[in-house]
Amino acid sequence: MVAAQLFEVLSMTVTSMLEDPRLLDVSVSHVDVTPDLSLAKVYISSAAQTADLAAAVDALVHASGFLRRQLAAELNLRRVPELRFYPDTVLMEAWRLDDVIAKLDKGEDAK
Repeated sequence: MVAAQLFEVLSMTVTSMLEDPRLLDVSVSHVDVTPDLSLAKVYISSAAQTADLAAAVDALVHASGFLRRQLAAELNLRRVPELRFYPDTVLMEAWRLDDVIAKLDKGEDAK
């Protein structure tokens, strides 16, 4: 339940309130929270193949204080968890596999 609330607020905040160019086309894909609510792992992804998720993670780390304040203002939590950001590479892996399959279909070397 807390993870879903964090996801909702972080998703809205990242897409509508942060104006860092490194966050264009980036969205929160999911949030995992430790049982004691001290840490939230926030995974980000992008639908753009050219997105630099490492730069987006850096931008979010820089904005983590602002994000935690937004969470405190929006949610009724006793303590706002520490935020850690990670790239969610599932989409990128899917695109890579599509490329390999396309090359195999064309008879090219799949390396």
